[in-house]
Amino acid sequence: MMYAATLLDGRSLAGMLVAEASDSITLRGLDGAEHVIWRNELRLFVSSGRSLMPERLEAALDPAAMADLIAFLAAEAR
Repeated sequence: MMYAATLLDGRSLAGMLVAEASDSITLRGLDGAEHVIWRNELRLFVSSGRSLMPERLEAALDPAAMADLIAFLAAEAR
């Protein structure tokens, strides 16, 4: 899921939630960079309700490419 964070200093960050603690959250942006955000610096934190995966991606990939993508994602999740 894609999340958006607006910070008290006016900056905005978006990405996938990869870690959550009582005092912070960590977002991984589309460029792969991870951003630790302290909860006391958050003005707004919301889910877009949408996946980061492009819509209809499965229609553009053949079965072998889909299998490679799933293997890659599973490896990244570890």
